[in-house]
Amino acid sequence: MDAKYSDEPGTSSSSSAKFASPLLSLPPEIRNEIYEYTIDWPNFTDLFSRIHEYQKFLQGQESSEWAPLCRIARPHVASLTTPSILLLNAQISSETLNNLYRKPLILDSPPPHVPQLTKRMDITQFVSKATLQHLRFVSLKMDLSYKRNLMSGAAWLRTVEMLLEVWCEQSSLEWVEVQADYSPPPKSLGWSFGEVAHHRNVLMMLSMLKDFGKLVPVVWISEAWGGRMIRRAPDRH
Repeated sequence: MDAKYSDEPGTSSSSSAKFASPLLSLPPEIRNEIYEYTIDWPNFTDLFSRIHEYQKFLQGQESSEWAPLCRIARPHVASLTTPSILLLNAQISSETLNNLYRKPLILDSPPPHVPQLTKRMDITQFVSKATLQHLRFVSLKMDLSYKRNLMSGAAWLRTVEMLLEVWCEQSSLEWVEVQADYSPPPKSLGWSFGEVAHHRNVLMMLSMLKDFGKLVPVVWISEAWGGRMIRRAPDRH
């Protein structure tokens, strides 16, 4: 499993901070180029897909003839880790983080649901609470199609609830960019209980983001209903 990301230097940085790194002898422009390629936000779609694949692998082992029937595999996220460059010294750590925080964190998929776990995964298991509170720019790209994923509404609602809880406590956000692609089920055929719940979850989640816009600028890139564009924000640049 992939470890979750934290920008908080570990205890080992205290001893290394006493020594100057050759990196600091380079011009700031060169150092920034190095930081640009050294550290970045994870690709959440790939990360969560690997968790799904690992879960399928474990389920396949459990159902095979040689696997003990009493075994219940429980996937887990590895312990928090800190990128090595943040452990060199205080100045490099500060410069690296300043470079990182200029990059938008793009969240294009909610954390996956793993049935074997007693507690649902949430975003703070992949990006620490402290890191989330230091973000300046966040882009939420949400595919809310019920046909493609009947759990997407509930999953995104839980993710947004967790994010807003973290940010309402403390935030460095300058803006949150939202792209919501939603196609409601056709009412002409009647809605199932699942479709009603999905629609309710989507509306609740979008309403929460709009209310959060009173505290932090929320830029609505698109809000598509059934392929029809409801609104498009002007270029922010």
